[in-house]
Amino acid sequence: MSLSSLANTAYQKVFRKTSSFAFGILLGAFVFEIGFDRVSNYAFDYINRGKLYKDVKDKFAAGASEEE
Repeated sequence: MSLSSLANTAYQKVFRKTSSFAFGILLGAFVFEIGFDRVSNYAFDYINRGKLYKDVKDKFAAGASEEE
């Protein structure tokens, strides 16, 4: 599939009508938000591994049962 036919298809399906163009923008923003959120959460968890509560909660649960 050549670039010109891809551009023509995109124009015919998405950019020709204002309503479909707006829907394409909203859909793209929604997909981008989900992807960006997942990547940023993964990066945060990777950088802070061993420091987060979900990583150390077993140590606190074991310490609490020993104190009783």
